[in-house]
Amino acid sequence: MASSIHEDDMKLKFKDGVGCTTRIGYRNRNDQMCLGTNGTKSPCRRYTVYAIVCLHCQHVYGGNGPDVWERRCPCCQGGKPGSEFR
Repeated sequence: MASSIHEDDMKLKFKDGVGCTTRIGYRNRNDQMCLGTNGTKSPCRRYTVYAIVCLHCQHVYGGNGPDVWERRCPCCQGGKPGSEFR
């Protein structure tokens, strides 16, 4: 899902995850920042999806909690496609 930060994203109520890499504002080494979660489950149902924003191109996408620390942007860094988080 290709998108950037827009008004709809700002209306969603996000909360921190349990681990330090899923806290709102966590920034990984690839300049991807965690925006938090609204509780959406990933397609495999084992994980919670977190909204992530690329600080290079502002693309917003979803990633599974355990992957936030290593994610790369699917738009400008060749990362895996994001999951739905809305």
